[in-house]
Amino acid sequence: MVKRSRVHRIVNWRSPIGSPIYNVPDEILLTIFSVNTISSGEQLTMNEYALPVAPITTIRLSSQVCRHWRELILGCPALWRATTLNLNELSLSRSDNWAKEVLSRTKKALIAVRVVFKEDRSPQAMISFFFKVLDEEWPRIQHLEASVDTRAGDYDDDRWLSIFRPTENLRSISLHFPMDATPKPFLSTTSVLFSDHAPSLRSISIRHMPFQLSAVPWLSQLTELRLAGQFAPGSILASLSATPSLETFEILYPRDMVPPNNSNAHLNWSKVNLPKLKCLITRGPLEACLMLLDQIIAPPECGLDFGSHTYSAEESLSPAVGALARYCEGYFKTYNPPLIELTLCPSQFGFHTLRQSDIPPFDIRIENLNGFPSMSCLFKQFVNCRFSGASRFRFDAENGITFLLTDPHFSKFISLLSSVRRLETLAKSLVYLSQIPTQSDVAFFPSLEWVRVARGRGIYPESVPQMIDFLLWLKSSGGSIQSIDIGVQTGLEDRGVDLSPLEQFSGLNVQWSSISDREEYICGSGTPERLNFLGDPMLLENRYEPPPIPSFPASRYVFADSMFHPSFASSTSTPAFAYSTAPPPFAYSAFPREPLRLLSRSRDEQPRRRRRRS
Repeated sequence: MVKRSRVHRIVNWRSPIGSPIYNVPDEILLTIFSVNTISSGEQLTMNEYALPVAPITTIRLSSQVCRHWRELILGCPALWRATTLNLNELSLSRSDNWAKEVLSRTKKALIAVRVVFKEDRSPQAMISFFFKVLDEEWPRIQHLEASVDTRAGDYDDDRWLSIFRPTENLRSISLHFPMDATPKPFLSTTSVLFSDHAPSLRSISIRHMPFQLSAVPWLSQLTELRLAGQFAPGSILASLSATPSLETFEILYPRDMVPPNNSNAHLNWSKVNLPKLKCLITRGPLEACLMLLDQIIAPPECGLDFGSHTYSAEESLSPAVGALARYCEGYFKTYNPPLIELTLCPSQFGFHTLRQSDIPPFDIRIENLNGFPSMSCLFKQFVNCRFSGASRFRFDAENGITFLLTDPHFSKFISLLSSVRRLETLAKSLVYLSQIPTQSDVAFFPSLEWVRVARGRGIYPESVPQMIDFLLWLKSSGGSIQSIDIGVQTGLEDRGVDLSPLEQFSGLNVQWSSISDREEYICGSGTPERLNFLGDPMLLENRYEPPPIPSFPASRYVFADSMFHPSFASSTSTPAFAYSTAPPPFAYSAFPREPLRLLSRSRDEQPRRRRRRS
């Protein structure tokens, strides 16, 4: 007689009456199951973090708990549809049996299909099953997301052309291909996407696939349009004129795209009004990106993610970037982002706000491949902005940006940061601030309370005069700070940093991190030697280097002295200061001066004693 499997016994096991979970009404159970199978729903995105357990695995395991749960789950095709047919999670390495079973359990429900073809990790069974679903199940596909991340492999299947058939139910489609590796069927067809019929479509994202971008009927209902490839700005604007409901627009031009010959051609184009636009994303040559920005009329609350490159000199760059001012002023009149970040180097300009879920981003990154002769025209775009909500300012500026020292628009930009309370910067970046001419009617950083100069690699001996110059400049402009963070003590000692000259700033709280704690010193207290980190021999002699932490369960290790709570020694809980695996070299524990000892050993782990030979 064949012995029944464990799963068979579990599925046919009758639930105990006393267990509360088995008495939950079916409606509530189905709600719980559906919440556990949420993957992406309306908005599929290639950047989504993978869940610890795939939704399809969750629903499969739930169906194996007992007979009632199995009947309930198998009788609800919407649950299987909601899990998304993620072909990368359906064990398609050898066969498509399980994938076919999942597809059959969806019955006639609408489905979402997702697949990422990766180099050396896309078995033929997965490729074949995807094209089979695309061809045979096209009428009931509601969300489609396919990405080819490799040029290796044969993806030139004619069944790609299924997307040129009409569709009643498709709500979102995302097709991403490598540049110069578009499947051949797309290159040889002149058909129109969806045969001009996709009444439910709301989101489309296509990268490096040529198609006719004309004023087709389904454009009018789109809320999201993302494109990447060689699209002429004029044709894009013509299509955007038919998208009054658009909320997100993204265009990624190839880096080697040749800009339009006539830089003034856009002046003859009609403006495009997008009253519902919430976020505009552009990448590519500066001239092409700015043509779009100049012709699009967006609401003031529209966010901007602008990344571009150029070879232009200051004379030709200045009139071009004027289109940015309108977006800057409208955004900062509507939103008050708490963090503003400015990153500068001789060939790059970066302005960023803190990413938040409730407001759109505002990021500008411009690279001048010949190096910036000046950034004055870029700072000029912000002179009418209000940064009243910014309480934090991150400022990183590389060496060699000499034109900042005499740029009045840079000074004006800094003067707008009147509400900033926390400054995070590098000591070398302070030079550009302390060189700004003070003005009797302008106070720089009047609300500043705390400065951290330990970003990046920390501070060095040459950082000390830079910090002093900044504090003196701040004082002369009517400002002052309460605290300054100088980083980690070990780094200061290794570099031989002497910060005792800060003693002159009475009341200044200097903070740093030691091996196990945070320390501070109030300047003017009379013991400035505490700020001398030149490497005291006593400190170097007593410096502790922790022993290597074994890779066995850390819960069995505690510090030898009984200075901790007994629960730390419990084998059922892991101390906060213990490592579950060996840490990287020179990673210090929270309590470094006590050795580790083994709490208990099993019989198998007892050390073997060698017998003495007689």
